[in-house]
Amino acid sequence: MKAKVINLFLVLSLFVMVSCGGGMKSKLAATWQLEGIEGMEMTDKMKEATLTFAKDGSFTENMDKADKGKWELNEKEKTIVLKYEGGKERKLTELALDKDKMTVRADGKGFTFKKK
Repeated sequence: MKAKVINLFLVLSLFVMVSCGGGMKSKLAATWQLEGIEGMEMTDKMKEATLTFAKDGSFTENMDKADKGKWELNEKEKTIVLKYEGGKERKLTELALDKDKMTVRADGKGFTFKKK
């Protein structure tokens, strides 16, 4: 009986670990393509813009030009702080993330990205 209880506990623990999927940070670690900006008409050039979050905490932003830096996620506040090489910082707020879509607010506008 004791062995069955231990086996059941191990199976349930494995299920919880798998279903959690590693949290928001692991879901962010990908390349995201810009899909829309609130209140703006998207040009073809804008649609090519990408934002890549690496698991090591680095990021690459290919918008008007390629920028690099470090990123920090605050899951509780649903924010991402981008710390660019050269000292500039940008805070992305109201982070919403699902399997293949991400929305954030920055500079007073909403941005929608799709996982590439």
